[in-house]
Amino acid sequence: FERACQPQTDVAAPRDHDAAGAAVEIDVATGQAIPNAFGPGVGYVRVRSGATNYIALDDLTFDPAGNLYITRNRSSAPFQSVLLRVDKTTGLILEERPITINGSAEAEFEGLSTGLGGTLYATTGYGVTNPANRNRLWTLDPATGAATLQVALPISGATDYESLACLNATNSNADLFISKTNT
Repeated sequence: FERACQPQTDVAAPRDHDAAGAAVEIDVATGQAIPNAFGPGVGYVRVRSGATNYIALDDLTFDPAGNLYITRNRSSAPFQSVLLRVDKTTGLILEERPITINGSAEAEFEGLSTGLGGTLYATTGYGVTNPANRNRLWTLDPATGAATLQVALPISGATDYESLACLNATNSNADLFISKTNT
């Protein structure tokens, strides 16, 4: 599961790398899925681009206005990452932006989170189109999908940064926390 905190409410978690990507809301006090979170008898929502075209998800975040953003890596041509803005009630994709670096499409954007000021941050993993873009932290422009390099991720031996999480105002010693688990 990947996770993101909604502003001042619960946590949504999609199933990662699943063709039928589902988002559920989790009660942060109990850790349990919230029944009826998406309407009577509806405990989850599947992210989709049409009536039945469900998609795989990589990571997600909410911006300060409550918009849900998701990164998705296409597994067939064209191989590239996209930034999605999704209706958190219906699961329908509202906007889809190819993620680009200097105007060129790039694959393997994995982690996604929002900083204190509302900036979208993303990480690239090992399978990028251009090896120079491997294992980096970027900011994303939600209006265009343009990525701007912030820093190379210097953890020795780490090769695929799958997720990240930004800290909230109640714990603001840092703006961003990056975690890498070697499996």
